[in-house]
Amino acid sequence: MKYLTTVALLLFMGCALSPKPQTISVPNNARLLSLTILPLQWAEPDAETGVMGEVRTRCTAFSVAPLQGGWITAAHCVVNFDGVQHSDAFQLAGQPVHVYDVDREIDLALLVADGWTIPDGLRLATEAPIPGDRAETMGFAYGLQKPLYFVGPVSQTSIMTPWGPYFGTIMAIPVFGGQSGSPIVNTMGDVIGVALRAFGGTQFTGVDPYLGSLTYEQLVAFDRGWVFGD
Repeated sequence: MKYLTTVALLLFMGCALSPKPQTISVPNNARLLSLTILPLQWAEPDAETGVMGEVRTRCTAFSVAPLQGGWITAAHCVVNFDGVQHSDAFQLAGQPVHVYDVDREIDLALLVADGWTIPDGLRLATEAPIPGDRAETMGFAYGLQKPLYFVGPVSQTSIMTPWGPYFGTIMAIPVFGGQSGSPIVNTMGDVIGVALRAFGGTQFTGVDPYLGSLTYEQLVAFDRGWVFGD
C-alpha cells in the first residue's frame, strides 16, 4: 500500500511539474499587406484594331516610401523586352503614377504617385531569408478587385534550371497572373522579396506552381524605394 501511495504521489508530481504545451504565435501580416498594396492598371490597344481597350489591373505594386509617393513593382509590369513602356498612363487603383526608375536586369521598377500619398509603407528586412522561413504575400491575381493572400515556406534560395542556375528565392506559394510586383514579407512584415515569376512543371520541383523572387542581395541593391526622398 505504501508503495502504491508513493507511485501515485510521483505520478501526481510528474503531472504537476510537466511543462504545459506551448502555443507558438505566428504573426499574420494580411492586414499590413492590404494597407500597402494597390493594383497596377493601364490600358492597351487591341492587337487587331488598334483601338484602346479599357483600363485593367495587370500587376501589383506596394508602397515603400508613402510620404514621397514611392511604390515598387516588377520591371516587366511597366516595360517590355525592348525597354518600351507598356503605357504612358499607369494607374494605381485609378490614381496616376509615373515610372521613376527601372532595373530590367533584376526586374524591379520604382513608381511615383503624383500629388497623393498613403499612410503606410513596407520596410526592407534586415536579414536575407533562408530555406524553412515563413513567407507571406498578397497580390491582385487575375485582376480581381480583392487581393489574394498566401502563406508558405521559403523552399530554395537557388535552383538549377535547364538554362542554368537561378539564384533567386523560391517559395511554396501559389502564383497567378497579376501577382507580379507583389511584396513578399517575413513574419515581422518586412520585405524579403518581390514576386516576379512562376516556376512550374516537374522538370523543376515536381510542385506547380512555385513563386520566384529576386535574391535579397539584389533587393538591397535596389534601395531606391527605401531611401527615396532622402
